[in-house]
Amino acid sequence: MRKKAFALMLVFIIALMSAGCSSETAQDGGNDTPGQNQEGQNSQLQENTEGQSVVIKQYFGSSAYVYDGQDEVNGELMPPVEYKLEYKEGDNVYLEAVNSLRNLPEGQSQYCTMLDKNYVCNGVTVEDGVAYVDFSSEGLNGGSINEIVLIDQIVYTLSNSFEDVAAVQFTVDGEKTDTLMGHMDTSEAFVADYL
Repeated sequence: MRKKAFALMLVFIIALMSAGCSSETAQDGGNDTPGQNQEGQNSQLQENTEGQSVVIKQYFGSSAYVYDGQDEVNGELMPPVEYKLEYKEGDNVYLEAVNSLRNLPEGQSQYCTMLDKNYVCNGVTVEDGVAYVDFSSEGLNGGSINEIVLIDQIVYTLSNSFEDVAAVQFTVDGEKTDTLMGHMDTSEAFVADYL
């Protein structure tokens, strides 16, 4: 009888110990909830630390110039705004810089952007100091002010933010073009001191 009681007691102790182990595993992240297990936490941390950033100088149009026809102090472009551009490894940082011009600095009504939501920038490549900025022809239209300020924004932002960019050449659908919207000559590359 004592052997039977001892055996039952052993089984009971083993059952308690294994129940205690499962409970510890759940507290240490052994459950299957996404983002809660140890492996999920490590991969989440890895994703966050893979991001990179660079401080760029964004150029925006002057609202007074665009809407009233003149800004005696600034001309067509406002002074640059420093912006921390965050991107992931493998992203095209030049394209990200161009697309960042779609959003105005917070609370700055004197700034405006000509990078209309309908304008699609297909990509930006840099070769031998020239950034080739390619736009889709679809939806690419506007007045002379739109074209002038759009070109200025991109040329000055890329040239003054990246040491390897000395000039900017615009293309449409992958081909050199005489103009983006019919007003400015884009057959040659622009440099940031042409104003």
